[in-house]
Amino acid sequence: MSQTLTDQDFKNAATKLSCSEAAVRAVAEVMSSGIGKSSRGCRITG
Repeated sequence: MSQTLTDQDFKNAATKLSCSEAAVRAVAEVMSSGIGKSSRGCRITG
């Protein structure tokens, strides 16, 4: 299983949350605090 979030992961999250992909990416960027990893340890790429 890949530890990197893909474009498809962002699209899937946006669909599930009924919001834009840009909003999901913005939240991911802010929540990663520049560390580049989610709370699950997945690397966040933009």
